[in-house]
Amino acid sequence: MNYTFRPYPSHDWLSTWTFESRGCGTSYYEKQTSFFFQTLEEVGRISPSIGNSEWTLQIPLPQNCDIKLLFNGFCGYLTSHRKPYAAEVLVPEPGVLWGQFNGIPPPVLLSERPVEEKENSQWLESAPLCALLIVRDNSFCLVSKFHVFRDSEKLAEHYLADDFEAALQDELDRRTGVTHLFEYMKRHDELAVLSAECLMRGIREPDGELVFRWSQSPTSDTPLFSIDELYPLVLAWRHIDIAVAEELILCTLRLQANTGALPSECRPRGTRSSMEAPKPLIAQACELVWQVRRDPVFLEKTLFPLRRYIQWMLHHFDPKRRNLHCWQAAGEAFPAKTFESETASADLTALLLCEIDAFNRLQSNSQADASPEPLFSTERELLTTNLLGMFWNERTQQFSNAYVHGKITHLPGFPTFLPLLWPKLPSMQQSVILDQIADSDQLPGGQSILSWRKSAMEDRSFPLLQQVITLEALRIADAKGQLFNGFSQLTLEGFVEWHTEAASAQQRMLDPVTAAFILNLQETRSYGLNRGGRVLGFLYRLKQKTKTDRMDLAIILVVAFALLAMRIVYRTAEAPEAFETLKAQATTAYHHRNWEPALQNCTKIIKHYPDQSTEARLMAANILLSHGRPDAAEALFSYVRDKSPDSPGPMIGLGLAFQMQSKFKEADRQYEEFIYLFDDIFPELVENVKTYRDLSLERFATPPNWQNIYSYRIMHEL
Repeated sequence: MNYTFRPYPSHDWLSTWTFESRGCGTSYYEKQTSFFFQTLEEVGRISPSIGNSEWTLQIPLPQNCDIKLLFNGFCGYLTSHRKPYAAEVLVPEPGVLWGQFNGIPPPVLLSERPVEEKENSQWLESAPLCALLIVRDNSFCLVSKFHVFRDSEKLAEHYLADDFEAALQDELDRRTGVTHLFEYMKRHDELAVLSAECLMRGIREPDGELVFRWSQSPTSDTPLFSIDELYPLVLAWRHIDIAVAEELILCTLRLQANTGALPSECRPRGTRSSMEAPKPLIAQACELVWQVRRDPVFLEKTLFPLRRYIQWMLHHFDPKRRNLHCWQAAGEAFPAKTFESETASADLTALLLCEIDAFNRLQSNSQADASPEPLFSTERELLTTNLLGMFWNERTQQFSNAYVHGKITHLPGFPTFLPLLWPKLPSMQQSVILDQIADSDQLPGGQSILSWRKSAMEDRSFPLLQQVITLEALRIADAKGQLFNGFSQLTLEGFVEWHTEAASAQQRMLDPVTAAFILNLQETRSYGLNRGGRVLGFLYRLKQKTKTDRMDLAIILVVAFALLAMRIVYRTAEAPEAFETLKAQATTAYHHRNWEPALQNCTKIIKHYPDQSTEARLMAANILLSHGRPDAAEALFSYVRDKSPDSPGPMIGLGLAFQMQSKFKEADRQYEEFIYLFDDIFPELVENVKTYRDLSLERFATPPNWQNIYSYRIMHEL
């Protein structure tokens, strides 16, 4: 046994957790869920997923073993007194449990009814499910889908002859994309595992009109793919399995009608009854997915249907050609309760702008379909004029103007916030909205920051799609990252609180969309740990490895004391500390503003590990510049710029170092380059740098309040 899933994060054994097979058809979910399995309260006890089953399977694992809970199986590991105990189980298809064990008694079929026992097998005839268990060496297979012994035996023998280790390794490989999230998420491993498994559980194989893989919507008990859930789903799947994210996009676009229309939802079979348009997030979702691996084949498959979709969408929301786009149905609006017929508001206009811009950015990267000019330029100009002119209320300083049947009215709430999703929103409006949120601790519409916590999962006052858009809008608009970090942290902590308080698997069961949002939050927080996250991940994995039994801990302590003794004896021959250790110490001290130890550790890295010293030089340069040593900082910033010429933080830092030494021409070159490259990306920061440049041209060596520049994250990143 290779103990394949031992590195995978653990989760408590949950009763009523359902084991399903990967890739089974929708018919099983509609008519044959009894072929799935579910856990009982005792560790290792499994029954068919029906009420009042006449049999259970007992895998006699120790109750304190380390559980790896999967949507299609589980693994349990324990090492005690150097003796391993283990069981690994998969559901390769409905009605089959296949696995192996080590150090424990063989699995056994338990029932109050008579069980026919033969050598290495047990057969139970019962209604509605018969069961055959065959145990051979350290492998076993349970079949519960046939009423005939021979059929069950044939299928069990097929799996017992197959390579279980290869199948289990394939399952671990399919989870490779999510493992980096586990490495950085202190205290959140269990929640991340639960989210990843629930997200994978929702994927269905192609069926009927849905010709690519799709995700089951939590809004329906029957097979349903909701296009409005596409955006949050692909945000998560692009980090876990980009192939699935691409298929979700392609599945959506293949539903396109001849008019270019896309439905808001689709069932594998049957008519599309809904006449509502999906939320205008399709092109933005497509762009986010394409950016992961920039596959030209995927791009060419999406451009033409996206172009037709945008043409249809612009007509759908303005059918009377009044140059004013209106929500056409309650299910389309944000939120639905604010809907009135023929209502034009800022949120729809902003979303349409985002869709057009996302499409044009995609088209500009196409070799086969590159247009000399962006498409939909007339419509884009009209939408921009409407957003910044008609919908902006100078008195409230919000996008709160709306038009109902052509008459102006006041529409507060979430629609006034949504324009932040548009990256081209002028910095003036952007700053005003963010300042209002920061000052009031509320989103537009009175949504309190405190209610961002999600300990009550049934609370629907802040719909999930709005939370997803809020996160993405703050990611785009909040250059300083304060609101963005606050929202993501509070929301994630709320989910962790809910997960901790939930008692059973049914209470902890997540729908795919919620699971996707949690994983996206996980990724957001892990990135927020800055580029030094690899170090924190290393330290966390090191901490996780100490969760061993007493014998192993004793060995670790003995080795540690031996190493300490050798260090004392051979002090004169002491080697430099490991690079990861020095980097971790420097990063931790830097972020806690302990400047002296941070600078000491950075200096050691530069001395002993010069080829790995770029980040250390950046930290050291920032410290020296802040403490009145621009001459020393200049050399370090120059090195960093050579290694990372397009990194914005070192550009600004080197410019300031030059300016403070009265090297005004050199400073001007740095500022000019930064403004040229990042004018559209960091507009607020560019305004600050323009001020520094103007002062430098006037030969002022020290800009006032220049230290405020370090409130921006990019100053601390490469």
